[in-house]
Amino acid sequence: MTRAVTFRKLAAPSLVLCCSFAAAQAEAAAHTGAAAPACATTAAGLHGWYGMLISGTTLGSAPAGKYLAGAALFDGAGGISGSNVYGNAGSRSALTGSYVVNADCSVAVDLSIGGSAPQAYTLGLRSNGEAIGIEADAGAVATITFKPQYASYTPGLNFTSASLNGTWVTNCLGGAYGTSDLNIATFKNGSLTGTDPYNNGGSFIAANNPYTGTYSVNPDGTFSGVGLVDGSTFNFYGVIETSNAEVDYFYTNDANGQPTNALESCTGGIAPAPVTPGFTLTPASATLSLRQNMGGTDAITITPVAGFTGPVSLSVTGAPAGVGTAFSNNSLVVYPPPSTPVGSYPLTVTGTSATMTATTTVTLVVAASASFTLSPSSTSLSAARGGSVTDGISVSATNGFAAPVAFTVTGLPAGAGASFAPASSTTGTVVTIATSTATPAGIYSVVIAGTSAATNSSAGTTQSTTIALTVH
Repeated sequence: MTRAVTFRKLAAPSLVLCCSFAAAQAEAAAHTGAAAPACATTAAGLHGWYGMLISGTTLGSAPAGKYLAGAALFDGAGGISGSNVYGNAGSRSALTGSYVVNADCSVAVDLSIGGSAPQAYTLGLRSNGEAIGIEADAGAVATITFKPQYASYTPGLNFTSASLNGTWVTNCLGGAYGTSDLNIATFKNGSLTGTDPYNNGGSFIAANNPYTGTYSVNPDGTFSGVGLVDGSTFNFYGVIETSNAEVDYFYTNDANGQPTNALESCTGGIAPAPVTPGFTLTPASATLSLRQNMGGTDAITITPVAGFTGPVSLSVTGAPAGVGTAFSNNSLVVYPPPSTPVGSYPLTVTGTSATMTATTTVTLVVAASASFTLSPSSTSLSAARGGSVTDGISVSATNGFAAPVAFTVTGLPAGAGASFAPASSTTGTVVTIATSTATPAGIYSVVIAGTSAATNSSAGTTQSTTIALTVH
């Protein structure tokens, strides 16, 4: 038995022949009684490579199958050519021909295959970019389809065996016995595996027979192969279309005394790849910028896939020595101490469940801590007992520090006191040190300290400076 088949990848991209919408408009006008619009399709608009399938039989008391598959180039100027058109017996022949766009947007095509006399076909254009038609004579009953191989014209074709890779679902119809089949086939780099789960040869059968085979693909997208199912060998021949999303092919089965002119045509496409339940990790920010001595967090979103419900534990690697890391409610917590070298560190966050792991990356950027220094106007002060002295204290910011600093003093001698004006400032203050008559004479180291609270750019910190106070 011989059959012809079409494969289509599911969710195939929609390809549109130039201006083919005019055919749909004409059809709508025919139903409504309105005048059909002028056809906007031109010979140039059909320029491109197409996969071709012819399915049918010759007329007569002993009809013979007529099945052909190949790649055809419409040259944009009314000419058609091709080099690999497979016939019923698997032979390959050259294709030549011509085409003319009619006023009603139908297309008249003449094809000569292997030097045979030209055969006439009439095509109609579909809005999805496909041209379908029938044989236009009394010598045979055949249908013909042309489906674009690319979304737009390309000078050359470079299909390989990998172009058929994937699990395909195919439905077949035709043949001398009117049988129909649904097949599921996996093509992978020249090897074919699959099942023949459903067929209807007068009664519905779910046989689920496994089959195997091999195949090869020509650069123009035509292909051929041999399969084996339930002890029967079959040959198949076809062409890839719609950017590897669809194929048409036919096949023949010579086993068990079946006649070779019983052919079937099929349509198919790649089934969606099975999705395994799992999860993905996504950080709120791909970069976590922190300063030395300041902590920060980055939320990690766990997104379930295909109904995943299992718990996920999070861990992190890649932090520099001394940097603290932890997780709190799926948020990554990072603390770089003051000793952390300034730089960028890629952190790998790993999620682990009972069935899988997933990772994401967060780049930790450590900048120098924002801080300040204190500088006295004079490092040496002198005051008589019972007198006072003043000194200006300036605040110098580093790394963008801008927080207020509160001032305190230690190291004063007995009977002495100090005050600051202002008591807190971002730029500096004036310290007044007053002694009493009871203050012992001597030289004292007075420490002026400034303390800032924590901000978004700096941790709370204390800096100091020393003044030598001479009391006489």
